[in-house]
Amino acid sequence: MENIGLKETVGAIRSDLKKHGANSFWASFRTYCFNPSFRLILNYRIGRFYIQKRSPVFKLLVRYYAYKQVVRRSCQISYRADIGQRVFFPHPLVIVIGEYVKIGDDVSIWHGVTLGSHGRKEMNCEYPVILNRVRLYAGSKVLGAVRVGNDAVIGASAVVNIDVPDASVAVGIPARIL
Repeated sequence: MENIGLKETVGAIRSDLKKHGANSFWASFRTYCFNPSFRLILNYRIGRFYIQKRSPVFKLLVRYYAYKQVVRRSCQISYRADIGQRVFFPHPLVIVIGEYVKIGDDVSIWHGVTLGSHGRKEMNCEYPVILNRVRLYAGSKVLGAVRVGNDAVIGASAVVNIDVPDASVAVGIPARIL
């Protein structure tokens, strides 16, 4: 896990605010207080910053933020995941992002999406890599060491266990490339 400093964390939060429509003081205030998509990514940014600290106080804060994420948003996003800037959750409910998932910039993730390991103990538990400007629609699952290319679309309820090339659409169970 790459060390993220305070300056990078604040820069990412500002970028996320702009992505969520905060272009003035009052819009920033409304977004900060009432936008569930922004609150979810804010929780991740703060938790990721705190998880790097060794103090017991920060470890307690990480547990608190993880608890808030599950109870308030019904989401579980690992603070060890690497999430890029301007990620957008149009309906931030029941989203699961595993430990070592890598997500690029400008990705949209709808409700019910799972990004994680395939869970097979006899194989290395590897995680997906989602590149830039990808859209993951409701209920889709991306499992294992899968690479989803730039500008790709993962259809609703698709189960992806194969690589998806750039600018492609993956649909179905198991997913096929259109």
